[in-house]
Amino acid sequence: MKFTWNDYSSEYVEMIEVFLDKEANKYTCCEDGFNDFYTYWYNELGESNFWCKVILIENEPIAVIALAKAPDNVFTIQEFIVSPNHRGKGYGSAILKELLDCSNDIIGEDISVAEAVIYPNNIASQKAFQKAGFIYAGAHPDGDAWYYQCRKIMDFNYKKVIVIGNNGSGKSYFSKKLAEITGLPLIHLDLLFWKENWTHPSREKWAEIQRKLVASEQWIIDGMHISTLEIRFKEADAIYFLDIDTDTCLESVRQRESQDRTDFPNHLDKQQGDFETFERGVLEFEEKRKPRIIELHNKYPNKDFIVLRSKEEIDRYLKEI
Repeated sequence: MKFTWNDYSSEYVEMIEVFLDKEANKYTCCEDGFNDFYTYWYNELGESNFWCKVILIENEPIAVIALAKAPDNVFTIQEFIVSPNHRGKGYGSAILKELLDCSNDIIGEDISVAEAVIYPNNIASQKAFQKAGFIYAGAHPDGDAWYYQCRKIMDFNYKKVIVIGNNGSGKSYFSKKLAEITGLPLIHLDLLFWKENWTHPSREKWAEIQRKLVASEQWIIDGMHISTLEIRFKEADAIYFLDIDTDTCLESVRQRESQDRTDFPNHLDKQQGDFETFERGVLEFEEKRKPRIIELHNKYPNKDFIVLRSKEEIDRYLKEI
């Protein structure tokens, strides 16, 4: 590796505080100093989910970086500060590239997805992250900053895939495109579940149907159906979770109410069906269904779990596999 990566420790405290000059303080969350920032997050997340590294060249510290791992295995770069004497010389992007390429050596974890929050007027950081492979991923919820994300696209070698997410998140669109690209057979659960007059199989019968589906050698299965999700989850090679914001999902559900769809039974009387239930499901997803997804992800940690957080990110992913 080009750089030396040391754990942040007491020997670096005074040195790193010097990095926090007037320019750096515009964009950091270290109002009380970097050491207080580090202590808070280390105590909050623990050593298995938080890393802080000092980056050196020829024994001279030139930058410090702090990372946190979320339950969905997305790594957030919480702080990244380059020393004043080394800014504008390409070190920022080079450090980020080495972190992504050598993460197993640096933190003992494979970083397949990394993200950062950057202020719109922080042009230098935007350039450094973009040069390292990060792409604009959308506005931050607080409205004052932007998400940037970098995702390592691996060779697609999955045979059993499930696509899950909120109503209106784009599961069927993504599943269809993925099936076209990979040639895997596609199953829309709603086509199997809903019968005449909005009737459906009993829970026991529905579980039996899905156990037969997952016994096949290859498939992409589109749909949530939370009560039987574990049947598919534990048999899948990969889980694609479309974690799209609620407003976008709600708008999609409303737009498609009067449309014919290939992923949903068109013979059903849409006036008879309770579409308010679908909208209510969108609003309650974060509280009632998403926790079950995270619970299963934690239960089956060795499954590839790919999170896509916007329609733009979905399209980029499909282009890159």
